[in-house]
Amino acid sequence: EQLDEEVRDLDSGSIEAPLVWKMKDKVIPRLPNNYAAVFQRQLAEERKLLKNPLHHDAYNHNVKELIASNYLREATSDDMKGDWPNIWYLPTSLVINTNKNPPKMRNVYDASATYKGTSLNANLLKGPDLLINIINPLIRMRMNSIAFTADVKSMFNMVKICPRDQQCQRILFREDFEAPMKTYIATVMLFGPTSSPFTSQYVKNRTAEKWMEKYPDAARTLIELTYMDDVLTSEANVEKALLVATQCIEICDSINWKLVAFQS
Repeated sequence: EQLDEEVRDLDSGSIEAPLVWKMKDKVIPRLPNNYAAVFQRQLAEERKLLKNPLHHDAYNHNVKELIASNYLREATSDDMKGDWPNIWYLPTSLVINTNKNPPKMRNVYDASATYKGTSLNANLLKGPDLLINIINPLIRMRMNSIAFTADVKSMFNMVKICPRDQQCQRILFREDFEAPMKTYIATVMLFGPTSSPFTSQYVKNRTAEKWMEKYPDAARTLIELTYMDDVLTSEANVEKALLVATQCIEICDSINWKLVAFQS
């Protein structure tokens, strides 16, 4: 219901959504300002990063990449002085996936970190499970001669978060550990808040439904044969596969999503 009421199409073409709150009588729960606790945690993360220059550089690179992509912006005086329903800071840390070669290093945002007995995730709804059964697209890929796959690039980051709830996605960062700590605000959906997976699927399906009349096969592919951000399907011949793939790209482009990494 919250998404039905608050998701909106921006003039840029992108989709804006709220965090999905555990509301009571349509009132957003109040969270304490956890700046002091997160400040101390970031100092500890900095000390850890200083022990390995490679990790330090990767952490800084990841943050600067978000800033360059306009997914993260420095907080303004209006942000810091505004009368927001909630202000919440997300502790950030570097996680290394050693199963990749070379190891992949990414920053993660701890929406489950607690302060005064609560956390951001404790106040968000997970939402219904909109993920399809993975068996269905796997079976579909074996049904026809031309199978193909693709994925939505950075799906979570492609959904904008409404200004009110951006204030619950504040992070602390300084490239130079001798400089003052700065507050940044994530303007897009992050991997961390428990409502993000549900919201991403809601936005995908909502968009595809709008194209159902014009491109029914492509719309159904995005709704019924896309597992999280991975399209997995097949068609009877090359011409039909190209047609469906092209239409899926057009649907995704309509909300500034990029369908990439095609394989067949």
